[in-house]
Amino acid sequence: MISLGWLGGCSASHTPRENNRPTPLKHPPQSREQFFIHAPVVVIVEAKNENFKAGLGQCSATMMAAQCFNTRAGTGLTTIYGAVTTGNVWKFVQLEGNTLCIDLPEYYIERAGKILGILLTMVGHHPGASAPAV
Repeated sequence: MISLGWLGGCSASHTPRENNRPTPLKHPPQSREQFFIHAPVVVIVEAKNENFKAGLGQCSATMMAAQCFNTRAGTGLTTIYGAVTTGNVWKFVQLEGNTLCIDLPEYYIERAGKILGILLTMVGHHPGASAPAV
């Protein structure tokens, strides 16, 4: 059985099955590369099949996880930024506490400078950050 803790209290469990029998947990092969997450965390999600509604749900759930990460790491960051994109169209999201704000306009790739400006602002909008110049 796999137990997952979520947001400091909720949990879920799942028992993988193979041929109607529980399967043992298999560890992935060891890699020499390790990835570490450092603040600021910006969440970017692909809206599959042009489905922004599903993409916004996935993005907001991931933003909640990033918020939990920041709290546990003691970063002091209270705002999480996110984006949902089809590649051609972008929507931007902000999570502050329990409030999720969705930017109403859709930004099209033809306005790549505007999209990059928003992304740089998102990354640079935390204590001690300096957004790189493009």
